[in-house]
Amino acid sequence: MNAIMLILIGYLIPPSWACSCASRTESGFLHTGVQQLPSNAKGVLFYISPTELYYQDQPQKKFRPPAPKDFSVKDMTTQQVQVAKLERLSQVDHEILGYAGMKKYLNTTELQSVEQSSGLFRIEVEGGFTADHKYSFEYLGKAVHPDGYHLEAKISGAAADLKSLQLANYAAVDSAKFQDLTVMTVRGSCAIGVKAAVQRIKFRPAIDSNSVLVFNHVRKAGGEFKTWEFRSSLCEPASFGQVANWTVFRKCSVDKWQDDFSDEIIDEAYATWGFFELEDKLYTSEILKLDFSKALAGHCS
Repeated sequence: MNAIMLILIGYLIPPSWACSCASRTESGFLHTGVQQLPSNAKGVLFYISPTELYYQDQPQKKFRPPAPKDFSVKDMTTQQVQVAKLERLSQVDHEILGYAGMKKYLNTTELQSVEQSSGLFRIEVEGGFTADHKYSFEYLGKAVHPDGYHLEAKISGAAADLKSLQLANYAAVDSAKFQDLTVMTVRGSCAIGVKAAVQRIKFRPAIDSNSVLVFNHVRKAGGEFKTWEFRSSLCEPASFGQVANWTVFRKCSVDKWQDDFSDEIIDEAYATWGFFELEDKLYTSEILKLDFSKALAGHCS
């Protein structure tokens, strides 16, 4: 994936720089092992990364969206095979980092094909889940080759309170502090050390579940917001909404060849989130104002 990310960025890489990462995939079921779900859950989530889809061994670059036949579903309690249903969750398309980068080098037809065939999908069971049953999901398709191709879901006897989903705490943790920080680069090496004013942000949903997906957005005041998550190395995989704590930072200056994915100036942030196993809504927090001035004072000439 490191080579893919470098292409997405669209810059030349100095020949003396190199980054080698262990092979990992972003595509697959978003939760591994056994996922605990309430009785009113509609299904489980499967993600197809646009960059991984595009770089599969398909010379003609003819893609198709996943279909129910690409998934095997079994009720492990009754040992009965279930009929799979599939729904594309287009509400989160603008949260997917790969789409924006791919617009730089794909023609319109290719981009439309990738966008229509990738993204977030909910795999459901015909007739719905049965409370207190355990289900097994397996991806059989060949569009991507994910690490997370298998998932088990245990359905509880209790339903989740959907009204509480819109309630969440999105706030800065203390004040920004000037410190050493290791950050991912966009220039070929995996990571570099920088000195920067660092602000921690946390998100806590009112509902107690690890299945809530949350995305962070940042911008310079007056500019456009963009989806962004902090990674300390190019080898650290993207979380796609599964991290609820972020690091936002500002450096004294920007190095053309050693910059990270963040803007040189970030003034505002907000979060979007949803529990897409249960419903199709995307909630939005209020805008959080960020102040790095005290942390940077005395450190930047």
